[in-house]
Amino acid sequence: MTNNGQNSVPGYEDAKHDVMYALMDWVENGNAPDYIIGTAWDNFTTQHQVTRQRPICPHPQQAKYRGSGDPNDASSWECKLLY
Repeated sequence: MTNNGQNSVPGYEDAKHDVMYALMDWVENGNAPDYIIGTAWDNFTTQHQVTRQRPICPHPQQAKYRGSGDPNDASSWECKLLY
């Protein structure tokens, strides 16, 4: 949660989407995140509708499209090494 009582990513109160929850889970429970899901909105001010989500992978991995499924859905991507 931010200092005004809001979650970092509105509508997502879990360690997969919110880096603060992921950090808390890692520090308090030893559960390091495999990735964090990044969210893009149609309007970043109102955050009315999600336009796409992708995993943010730990270095040296990158998000790679699985080859099928909605490219705007995080489940259509996976963290893989470049080479």
